[in-house]
Amino acid sequence: MTLLLVVLLLSASRMPQFRLKDLKNHWQRWEDVRGPRLTVVDFWATWCKPCLRMIPHLEKIHQQYASKGVAVVGVNVDSPRNLSKVPPLVRQLGIGYTVLLDPNNELMDALHIQAVPTLLVVDSTGEIRYFHEGYRPGDETELTRFLDKLLNQSGGGNEQ
Repeated sequence: MTLLLVVLLLSASRMPQFRLKDLKNHWQRWEDVRGPRLTVVDFWATWCKPCLRMIPHLEKIHQQYASKGVAVVGVNVDSPRNLSKVPPLVRQLGIGYTVLLDPNNELMDALHIQAVPTLLVVDSTGEIRYFHEGYRPGDETELTRFLDKLLNQSGGGNEQ
C-alpha cells in the first residue's frame, strides 16, 4: 500500500452521512442502503470499461452475500448530462442491487476518491475496512476472501 493510499484511508476512514438520489429519483441516505453487517460500495461510471467488467461480479456477490447481511451499493458518478445513460445500462447489466447517483461527485470527493472503479467495504459502524482502486481479473476473488474474513471474525461484521 502506498503512502498516499494510507493517508487517504486515514483521512476518510469512516463513511460520511449522505443523501443521494436513486434511479427512481428518490432520496436515499446511508442508513437506508447499508447492509446490517457489511456494505460493498462501488463507485463507477457508464464510460468506464473496467467498471463494467466488475459489475457482473458485484451482482454475484450481491446474490450470494445478501443473506449474510452484506449489501452492495453502486454509486454512479456520471456527469449530469450523461445520467440518462445510467438506467438503461443498469437494466442491460441486470444490476439487482441499489444504484445511487452522484453526478456532482459530492460523495466521491468527501471520500477523497480519485478514480473509478473504486470499491469500499464498510462495516456496520461506518468504518471503511477495504479500499481498492481499479479492476483486474481476480480482484473479485480478493474481495470475496476479504468479505468472508470479516464475516468470520468475531465481531467482524458488528451485527446490530
